[in-house]
Amino acid sequence: MPEYWSLDAVLSCAVLTCMPSEMAQKAAILELKRVLKPGGLFHLSEFCAPMTKCFTSGLGTPMCYHTPMQLQELLEDFVDLKDEVTACRTLADDTAQCYRAFAKKPQQALAQLR
Repeated sequence: MPEYWSLDAVLSCAVLTCMPSEMAQKAAILELKRVLKPGGLFHLSEFCAPMTKCFTSGLGTPMCYHTPMQLQELLEDFVDLKDEVTACRTLADDTAQCYRAFAKKPQQALAQLR
């Protein structure tokens, strides 16, 4: 496991899509906040939909497309959030919507844990 505050940046691409459980998603965000340095950058790229859409992939993996608002709520502790919803393609070459966000872990995170 990476040490606390050991990473300057974290990239997450379609990870939360494969975690249908809200509790698992929150745990994943907590873990990335643990390893991300104060002021560190986070990039999130996830498939999204106007309403939550859960399904099983062709490989049998349970998946969920969440709303942009649900994904924003997971990032509420980050600062300088810049996000957008864009058109993208799935691995099956289907058209989909993607939520992309860039954010920073607050500098104050260091002071809060002392």
